[in-house]
Amino acid sequence: MGEACMTADEILDMGKNLSLNEKDLEKERREILEEIQELKRQRKFLELEREAFSRNVAFEEKRLEYEKNLFDTKWKMLEEEWRKLAMEQEQLKLKRQFYARVEEYDNRKSNRNDVDVSGFFSGVNTASSLKKRYKDLIKIFHPDNLSGDTVVIQKINREYQELKKSMAV
Repeated sequence: MGEACMTADEILDMGKNLSLNEKDLEKERREILEEIQELKRQRKFLELEREAFSRNVAFEEKRLEYEKNLFDTKWKMLEEEWRKLAMEQEQLKLKRQFYARVEEYDNRKSNRNDVDVSGFFSGVNTASSLKKRYKDLIKIFHPDNLSGDTVVIQKINREYQELKKSMAV
């Protein structure tokens, strides 16, 4: 019976132990509750961070899409301007060729301005042959004709007037 019966001191010690265990359990329970609260705060913080990250990702995706569209627009503009530049270069080339032909034509035409017209009236002895030769020359060198030239016509007219005066005398 000695073992089955506990002494009052043993019971008190057990009560103290129980009370210490209850205190320890209560302390652990509070620590666990504090840890749960801390984990809830961390979870909330992480959820907020995840939402902020998701917003940033969505914003960056929109920004990248905008920049891609802007790049595509600029690229199309660049291609269009490149085509225009190529067309302008071709037109410039054609203009240069045209003006080179005009200059060549003017050079040939200016060489005709140096023509001595006194040879046009050689062999003319009478006033009627002078008049006939003058009319033929006017038909050939009139400025409205392709081979016409105003400078040559002016020289022909001066020569005609001089020869007409000399034959009338």
